[in-house]
Amino acid sequence: MAIEDQWQPNWWLAWTVGALLGLVPLHSTAQSRKKLEKEIQKIIRFEPEVAVERVLGYSFGILVGDSSYVFYYGFRDRIGGAAVDATTRFEIGGLSKVFTATLVEVLVAEELLHPDSSLHHYLPPICHNPALAQLRLIDLIGHRSGFPKTPPDFALHQTQLDNPYAHYRKTELLDYYRHYAPPAEQRAYHYSHLNYALLEVICELVTQQDFGSLMEEKLLGPLGLTQSSFGVEGNLAQGHRINGQAVAPWTFRAFAAAEGLKSSMQDLLRFIRLHLDGTELEWDSLLAGTREKITPTDYSKWVSAAGGWHVIERKRFPPTIAHTGSPCVRRPFSASVPAPRSALVILTTSCESTGGLGYHLLRMLNHNWKIKKQK
Repeated sequence: MAIEDQWQPNWWLAWTVGALLGLVPLHSTAQSRKKLEKEIQKIIRFEPEVAVERVLGYSFGILVGDSSYVFYYGFRDRIGGAAVDATTRFEIGGLSKVFTATLVEVLVAEELLHPDSSLHHYLPPICHNPALAQLRLIDLIGHRSGFPKTPPDFALHQTQLDNPYAHYRKTELLDYYRHYAPPAEQRAYHYSHLNYALLEVICELVTQQDFGSLMEEKLLGPLGLTQSSFGVEGNLAQGHRINGQAVAPWTFRAFAAAEGLKSSMQDLLRFIRLHLDGTELEWDSLLAGTREKITPTDYSKWVSAAGGWHVIERKRFPPTIAHTGSPCVRRPFSASVPAPRSALVILTTSCESTGGLGYHLLRMLNHNWKIKKQK
């Protein structure tokens, strides 16, 4: 398959987040911006795991208690030379699933969807598959449908190597669903973009709206996430391959709910702050719903799939919600710990892994691992 990455989770990084972000003490908010920036610059320049020479632009967002720190480095594109800033939009890849799962929570609250309903309750009869009659909405959300990451015929529609989703349509997706034969022994958990592509179709069917408009009306607009959308216009950072070659942004006809959202550091920090601080009562319950564990994973006994997020729970540390988003030419990462209130977001224009960088930033915030868990 020509897609370089089908979301291979970096659980070493996720463990780092659980071990480090969970240890951030509230008094660390007194760290000055200047000191943080100095330490970040040292890590970027001197850490051998961070291939800064191959990364055109970085954006870092850190939330600790009531304080927030945002730092920008480099440029959003090579030709124009525009600097990365608060409004620079990045392709966030798999992080799109968190927003899609939140939108599903909204439609559940409006009684348009029910997590325990069969998919056949929403799909037209012509698309029904008797072998999947028991498959429920919650199985898609929690990655326990058994579907592969993408349909086997996906590559047949891939006419642009740098834009793999551009020509795969929802008609092909539903045809695949109709003829799908589940394996005899099905794994309880299997991370799949296809799950969220089907959620996109179902959301459109029950509302009679296209998914982009629906996301804007029901979620992005009400939450004030003004720089987030599925469009490729406006301040979008240029993605780059590992060799530095610039590539065009990905476009979608069927998998936008799984991989297609574009967002800025400003919007992502706002979204995570809503998870940490709470909002109006209605939104509190909707956001909390996406953090509820659904499916244990086979990555680790500490990791469970939730509503878009993955939840990491280790005995010595507070629970952590995390997700990477990995278009093959951009590597964003987001994680947060509701108690204590801490979060880290890294956005980059390169396919270089953010794992090593996240590790060192979190270790720095936690005084080189010497902070003990709060009682």
